[in-house]
Amino acid sequence: LPFYGLAGIRTSTTLAEVVLRVGGSEIEGEFVVSHVTRESDERVLCGGRFYPATALDQFQLQKVIVGLQSIHPS
Repeated sequence: LPFYGLAGIRTSTTLAEVVLRVGGSEIEGEFVVSHVTRESDERVLCGGRFYPATALDQFQLQKVIVGLQSIHPS
């Protein structure tokens, strides 16, 4: 995830009310930061774990993952 101008993003930061957008799907949940890489004073890249908000969001996430796997089989 790219963040521009946000101070205080570090490992274990929890971002509530996140909307994950993939294709036409919007999945609500929270994101817990697991790593942070500062590219510049204004740009921070981070990755982590996304937790869907509801069972429907979890189902949508599973559909997105299956769709991505069908495009890029391993």
